[in-house]
Amino acid sequence: MQEIEDAEMKSSFRVIP
Repeated sequence: MQEIEDAEMKSSFRVIP
C-alpha cells in the first residue's frame, strides 16, 4: 500500500506549483 500513497503524494506536490 505504499505505491498508492506515493502516487497521491506526488499528485499533491504537483498541485502546489
